[in-house]
Amino acid sequence: MDAPRPEEKIRNVHPPRRRAHLVLVGASHKSAPLSILESIALPPDRVREALPELRAQARLEEALLLSTCNRTEIYGTSADPTASAAELERWMIESARGGERLRPEHIFRRFERDAAGHLFRVGCGADSMMLGETQIAGQIQESLKLAQSAGTIGSYLVRLLAAAFRACKRARSRTGISTGVVSVASATAYLAQRVFGDLDRKEVLILGTGETGALAARHFRKRRPRVLRVANRTPEKAEALAADLGAEAILLEERARALIETDIVVAATRSPEPLVTREMVAEAMRHRASRALLLIDVSLPHNIERSAGDLENVFLHDMNDLRTIVDQSLSRRMKELPGVHQIVNKEVEGFFLKESAIEAGPLIAELRARFVEVRDRELERSLGRFREEDREAARRLAEDLTEKLLRGPIREIREASQRADGGAEPLLWVRRLFGLGSGSEEKE
Repeated sequence: MDAPRPEEKIRNVHPPRRRAHLVLVGASHKSAPLSILESIALPPDRVREALPELRAQARLEEALLLSTCNRTEIYGTSADPTASAAELERWMIESARGGERLRPEHIFRRFERDAAGHLFRVGCGADSMMLGETQIAGQIQESLKLAQSAGTIGSYLVRLLAAAFRACKRARSRTGISTGVVSVASATAYLAQRVFGDLDRKEVLILGTGETGALAARHFRKRRPRVLRVANRTPEKAEALAADLGAEAILLEERARALIETDIVVAATRSPEPLVTREMVAEAMRHRASRALLLIDVSLPHNIERSAGDLENVFLHDMNDLRTIVDQSLSRRMKELPGVHQIVNKEVEGFFLKESAIEAGPLIAELRARFVEVRDRELERSLGRFREEDREAARRLAEDLTEKLLRGPIREIREASQRADGGAEPLLWVRRLFGLGSGSEEKE
């Protein structure tokens, strides 16, 4: 009978205890239409309920679910990542709502370093629809809290997320990935500050409390104007936004009078007719003592009459001007992407090197314990042959020899664990060579 080949022998050796593999299954604005992403987006309460369910179905050891308007992604650890990924994909398809269904081609899978790199890029805003946006980092933090409350996250994913936040912080501090403005709403406040400088002595009026108007109001609030007012056709909506921001709500019918004191007006409504007319602005300017008035119209159709910008000390900007600002910022951010990717790649490698060291630690400790066990047994067997005064020297010699003999194997274990594949085969051979974890005992 032929002798077994080395690779056949190694299969019979008890494998080292290793962490489960990292797996990611998800869909984002890059893989699926927004209408489909909406069908799988989950509110926080549903995320908390779903986590134990998907962990059990996919046989995950740990699970985290990130769900926003632009992405739904499941991160987990699994002993069988391919099988788990298939179950996670099935869970996503079955949990989709609405008419337009999620299909397999909308879903992507990532494993190990690819999964970690994706998470790190997402946290940096490098994978966002609005390149470099900062909100996603907070959403990942919230996902961590939800997984903790659901009891589906353990030490591995906690360490992974800590590394992701570290990569995010370094990317933002060392590159310009988040500089400038990349939304029309943020561009309104940016333009106003570029015109007037600090806004602490300026009064701002926001017409409209829809998505753009509300976001513009929030961006102005961050710049601390002296007065921030909001107006809307539905007074209750204006009052709710004003209460949230610590602003002042006025009736839309009061806008003409408000122009007398206001320095910056942002129109963001869907009114079919202009809400700010040339006549209205001209009347206000007669009471303003030559103070400049900045009008920003982000409405479609226009809500501020074009001819109002012809008046002295009146400066009118529309959506085209803001889009120019946004495009310039996006262009600058795009140039920062190679630097972000370099940081992410370095952080990913650093994370897996540390994880490899964690995995190698128990094997090194087990190997050392085996050497010490053999050393102490042989000392006990042999010390009786030595004179009393020589026994301490014999013990020191045995200890020194043990340490010297361990140096080579320990170095090889550490180097093998830092390989891209985790050094699975070399570490298995170490266990076989030294009889570790196989239940074998050294025979006398």
